[in-house]
Amino acid sequence: MPIILIVEDEAAILKLYTRFFQTAGFEVHAAATAGEAKMFYTSQRPDLAIVDYHLPDENGISLMREMRVEAPDLPMILISGVPTVEMFVEASEIGASPLPKVSGPNELVKTARSMLQRTRR
Repeated sequence: MPIILIVEDEAAILKLYTRFFQTAGFEVHAAATAGEAKMFYTSQRPDLAIVDYHLPDENGISLMREMRVEAPDLPMILISGVPTVEMFVEASEIGASPLPKVSGPNELVKTARSMLQRTRR
C-alpha cells in the first residue's frame, strides 16, 4: 500500500483529501504544518508527497526543497487554492507537479497514481 504524505493547513480540505486517498487504497499521513511534515518525514519516507503552497510556518516550495535533498526521486505534487505562474514554475524547477486545488480530489488521486506508476517502472 503506497504511503502518501499530505501537508495542508485547512482542516476540512486535509480531511477530504485524506478520506479520498484512503478510499483509493493509500495509507495517508496528514500534516497541518511543515513542522509536522518534517517530523513524519524524518522517521518514515512516503512514496509521494502532496504539499500545499500556503502553510502557516513556511511555504510549500521551501518544504519541498528540503524533502528533495533527502529524497531526490520522491514524487511531489504542489497544490494551491490561489495558484500563480511563478509558483508553478518554482514547483516544476524542483521536479514537483503543480495542481490547483480547484482540480478537486479525484484529479489529485489520478495525478498521484500516475506519478507513482512512473516512478515504479
